[in-house]
Amino acid sequence: MSKKIIGLLLAGLIVAGAVGGFIAMQGKQSPKSQKKEEELTKYTNLIMHFSMMVPNWTYGYEWMCSNPEQKEERLPLKTFYDIKKGVVSIAPEYILADDATKTRCGKVAFSQDLPDPKKAGFLHWWEIRSAPVQDEKTLTAFIKKQYGSACGLEKLEKTAQEDVFNAIIKENSIEPGKPGSCFINYAYAIKYVPAERKAFYWNIGQEDNWRDAQGKGYDQRMIESFRYERPE
Repeated sequence: MSKKIIGLLLAGLIVAGAVGGFIAMQGKQSPKSQKKEEELTKYTNLIMHFSMMVPNWTYGYEWMCSNPEQKEERLPLKTFYDIKKGVVSIAPEYILADDATKTRCGKVAFSQDLPDPKKAGFLHWWEIRSAPVQDEKTLTAFIKKQYGSACGLEKLEKTAQEDVFNAIIKENSIEPGKPGSCFINYAYAIKYVPAERKAFYWNIGQEDNWRDAQGKGYDQRMIESFRYERPE
């Protein structure tokens, strides 16, 4: 067999191998891409100057539909920014709602104007805001105004980011509803950035809002991922 023919055969084998390898790679995702739907994506707001890791999906919403054929196990999670109000909302992109007959279930796009439990499906979402805070004295005044006049600043906890602190509210044992009571029966987050004279805050609720396919909450991971993004 001539060298020319052998060369052509080898070239053909190389091309065939390359094509076969390409097809195999197309049909087989890498572990990283397989986990993509479970991962958290970094959200950055350069106007409010913060970032946070946000899940792509949240699970556990089968109860929203009466029709079993229209139930959805998970919903896409999304960030919504109201530039006029200066509020970042984290919520499912849409919710599911039964019609009057409860035989059909349709998608209702998320809106901050969904306080009605019948429309929101008893849904809670995060609303992240910021406030000017000059110093710890001003921070204490902010806490009293936002959470109750009997509340105060108990301490500042360090976070993974230098110069960003978790502000912990000082509560008391006075019965809720009575004068002088500071009782907060839900989780909250206050991120204090003294160098920038600013605090970010949001109410979390009484339990995890966002969960993975195994039912494990994302909330704490999201809170810990908060970063102040300094203007360049």
